[in-house]
Amino acid sequence: MKYEVAQRLKQGGFPQEGKGHTVPHPDWQTLPQKEFETTMAYAPTLDELKTACGDGFHYLINKSGLTPWRAWSRGGHISGEGSTPEEAVARLWLALRKKV
Repeated sequence: MKYEVAQRLKQGGFPQEGKGHTVPHPDWQTLPQKEFETTMAYAPTLDELKTACGDGFHYLINKSGLTPWRAWSRGGHISGEGSTPEEAVARLWLALRKKV
């Protein structure tokens, strides 16, 4: 997952621990140590993202193996798009949070 998506999840209140992994800021090598730790963001697993969407997650599709991936909500009114399944469901989670 790209740092930008993981950072948006962090800012949106997504839990920052689990079975996924931590993604550093793209410029992590040039950041002061104290700033480096605050810019880390958690990249959750696909299962964690689906679970977080709850009943809002309906399905994930990637036609013919082409990007982008798209995750849809129940009713098909809200979706998220990304270059990976995780990014698509992460963006769906963010979109669902905006509707609450």
